[in-house]
Amino acid sequence: MISNKSKFSYRDPDGYVLNLDNSFFRVVYQTFSEDLEIIKRHNLLNDKRFIKHTQIPIDEWPLVIRNWINENEIESDVLCIFEIEKIHCITYPWEWTLSMFKEAALLTLEIQKVLIPIGLTLKDASYFNVQFINGRPIFIDLLSLKKADIFYPWHAYGQFLKHFIFPLVLFKYNSFNTLTLLRSFSDGIDVSTISSLLPFRSYFNIYEFLNIHLLNSLKNRGNPKKIEFNTTLQKQKAEQLVSFSRSYINSIDSKKLLKRYSAWRDYPEQNEAIYSRKKEMVFRQMLSSLPRMETCVDLGANTGVFSQILIEYVDSVISVEQDLICCKMIREKILLMDLKNKNWSILLNDLIFPSNSSGWMNRERLSLFDRINSSLVISLALIHHLYFKGSLYFDEVALMFNRITEKILIIEFIEADDDKVQLLAEQNSTRLSSYNKENFIQEFNNHFDFVEEVTINQTRSMFLFEKQK
Repeated sequence: MISNKSKFSYRDPDGYVLNLDNSFFRVVYQTFSEDLEIIKRHNLLNDKRFIKHTQIPIDEWPLVIRNWINENEIESDVLCIFEIEKIHCITYPWEWTLSMFKEAALLTLEIQKVLIPIGLTLKDASYFNVQFINGRPIFIDLLSLKKADIFYPWHAYGQFLKHFIFPLVLFKYNSFNTLTLLRSFSDGIDVSTISSLLPFRSYFNIYEFLNIHLLNSLKNRGNPKKIEFNTTLQKQKAEQLVSFSRSYINSIDSKKLLKRYSAWRDYPEQNEAIYSRKKEMVFRQMLSSLPRMETCVDLGANTGVFSQILIEYVDSVISVEQDLICCKMIREKILLMDLKNKNWSILLNDLIFPSNSSGWMNRERLSLFDRINSSLVISLALIHHLYFKGSLYFDEVALMFNRITEKILIIEFIEADDDKVQLLAEQNSTRLSSYNKENFIQEFNNHFDFVEEVTINQTRSMFLFEKQK
């Protein structure tokens, strides 16, 4: 269980982020005073490319903040405290689509370009500095903005390559078909690794030759000489570096991934229209019978058809889906909608092999199941996949839903004689004998109170459960 009073960032000498009773604050140390002065002078705190930071006057610090400072800090070390706009669903790079990853890279370059003329620079260029709000990237790490006393021409360019460029190059050459592998590269992909993976033709791409193969051959020759930042020439070099990288990223066509076969993106269209209409009608009736919920997670969201319905009934929706193309299609829906004060997030994740906790003491980056606890959980046409493909019995699946669900669970059960179940059972036929509605209800009743079952067609039913207290 994650504490409701905890740090969410570590190792930065200028401050850290706090979660206190589900509100988020940034504690800034005196060492950041000169940098913050430049940031305020150029009104970057109100720049929409950055997560909103609202400074709290010291005499208005909430009691929860004052208690934290008294217990954990020397107050004179603290320069100021900001309340940070809440991000309803934190996501990590391996949970993004390729287009999201590209946009996070371009945002990082855009911010570096904005900083150069005013004497600032990004001291790091990690993909963890970007989050997505309603499908759009936003930069979250205020303390990454530092006065540029030295220049290389961009101190963090090496990290930018490791975190953004190298994964994109692997996508370009079809060495990646998902970003999931980035779970193993929390500090980005090493240049020697990527150099060894690329085909010979990459030597003839000027950007790849300079930033991968040449860099790999020079990596053991020591650090570059420090150069004074405040020369016009060095600023021009920095701007050229940013432009060169931006052009390369834009040259990588993420649309070609749509040509890759996706098992699930056409699933709703492949089903009978009568079934689809009846399923939506039953789903809306169940939602209408419930009190208004604040949050909902849609597990196995497919192309987001039912997530889009959910956003009419709840304030915040998290769509969890394992198919990359389906996630891309969900994001396209999000970007076309005017969500106003609502939130819709995408998490590309496999529930059988979900994102795990990582970072310092497994607390910097939280596991999937620590981030998606919701008042309402829905799972439509999913349980048979977990049962047969994941070899998970109903009691194990029920435990998973019990962990995520805070109040209400809506779940679709598909009978053993349904064509889709029969197709899955061919690969795991020994489990078919215990796959039935009676076992499903029995195991779920150990954690949930049965409320309602509504028949959709001969083989499919939708269940409404309430979590036991």
